[in-house]
Amino acid sequence: MSGSQAPPRPGWPKQTSSLALAPYMPHTRTTRTPANITAERPWAAHTSPTVKANRRKPARPFFNPGAGSTAAALLHNPRKITLSKGTQKQLEKTIRAGWAPNTLKGYGTVVEKFTQFCIAERIPVVDRFPAQEVVLCAFVATGSGQVAGSTARNWVAALKAWHIAQNAPWLGGTRLQYAVKGVENLRPKHSRKPARAPVTRDMLRCLHRALDFNSTFDSAVYAAACTMLWGQLRAGEVLPASQNANPTRIPRRADFRNPAPLSWTYTLSLPSTKTCYSRGEVVFLHHQRGSTDPVYALQYHLQTSRLPKDTSLFAYAHPQGQKLLTKTAFLARCNSVWSRNRYPRITGHCFRIGGTTELLLAGVPPHVVKTAGRWSSDAFLRYWRSVEDILPRHLHRIQPFKRS
Repeated sequence: MSGSQAPPRPGWPKQTSSLALAPYMPHTRTTRTPANITAERPWAAHTSPTVKANRRKPARPFFNPGAGSTAAALLHNPRKITLSKGTQKQLEKTIRAGWAPNTLKGYGTVVEKFTQFCIAERIPVVDRFPAQEVVLCAFVATGSGQVAGSTARNWVAALKAWHIAQNAPWLGGTRLQYAVKGVENLRPKHSRKPARAPVTRDMLRCLHRALDFNSTFDSAVYAAACTMLWGQLRAGEVLPASQNANPTRIPRRADFRNPAPLSWTYTLSLPSTKTCYSRGEVVFLHHQRGSTDPVYALQYHLQTSRLPKDTSLFAYAHPQGQKLLTKTAFLARCNSVWSRNRYPRITGHCFRIGGTTELLLAGVPPHVVKTAGRWSSDAFLRYWRSVEDILPRHLHRIQPFKRS
């Protein structure tokens, strides 16, 4: 792709952390004695003013799904099933791959928060894991009047994943569902954040006027912006989080391909997406009018930074060697231009929202937008912006009612 000569256009120059799914809590039902009760003092620690130190500090939670497949390590293994070392490692690796790394990181924070809640409330260890439903409901209720219902649902999802990974039964039921619903109904007003503003075609034109296309960095930024808008892409699908990110999760230059014979469609293969983490998906790109053409922007970027085809798609040439265009650097450059022109601050997801909105404003049928954006459900309806402009483009086709 990098070898082809791009046609001239007006306005362009010629050329972390693995976490674990549980605190170490040996699970046994042979005794109901809380951790704070001793033979000499048969009262609970929180009811006795004389019980002081010399208490064992509870272990901090770890969220390592699949860790501990043997009877000695698995938190819930009442039948004491043991596995060979090789099978154990394979099981740990397989179960850990069931969650995305960022998901595990967030879940680990929730597990730690739940453990600290149980310690503060003096919940007996045997009732923390597997967690009794009353304990789960009480934990969710701590967010009442403070967080949104979506946050409470994330808490429940994290704790459920914790139990699943450690082979423990999940005791959450109908009452827990109502507790989550109650948190949603009591959510504070400040928890309702305004809808994220979409990136628009006018914003891309503003970016085009401000960037220096003699700079390989700015050329890469503009190519990424146009590609993300018209491809309805999430920033994390094409831009790494850091210079040391896993290169197998972002597209390479070789993944951008010319149209097949008798076709005008360019394709971009994504090795990993939010919903298809390991399988990946294909994005279709087409020429657009004016300076926001994603195909020409990509071609110009590839011509400006001549790098091997196995490098990242938006890597750019630098005096110190090739560099990856990171998500942080990309957003900082875009926002620095748009803030000077009084546009709102945008995030990576604003490009996907903007692409959906622009296609709908252009009169593209919603089901086509859904397919082009690789939406697996009707969730994309939540990201419609400028509804007052979109609906008339489709509702005008309804024939007027005639009285017989």
